[in-house]
Amino acid sequence: MFSGMASYSESSSDDDEDDMAWELARAILKFGEIHGRIENSEQRRRIELEKQRMEFTKEVEFERLNMFVDAQLELTKKSFKRDKSTSSSG
Repeated sequence: MFSGMASYSESSSDDDEDDMAWELARAILKFGEIHGRIENSEQRRRIELEKQRMEFTKEVEFERLNMFVDAQLELTKKSFKRDKSTSSSG
């Protein structure tokens, strides 16, 4: 009679361990899913930041080029005026 009780107790203990193992497995899978979503979100954020950085760099380079062209134009105008004034007086 007591041996049957021990057998039932062992069987119940095994079921509890199985349930705990399944619960742990589900928790690990859920953690993996959440971690994956976080990683994907961070990757999208990094891509967006890189796009913004590239756009900013393009705008800065465009402005730098415009400033360079404007400076060259001003120098050319001044040189042309100087050449014109020296040739008309000479």
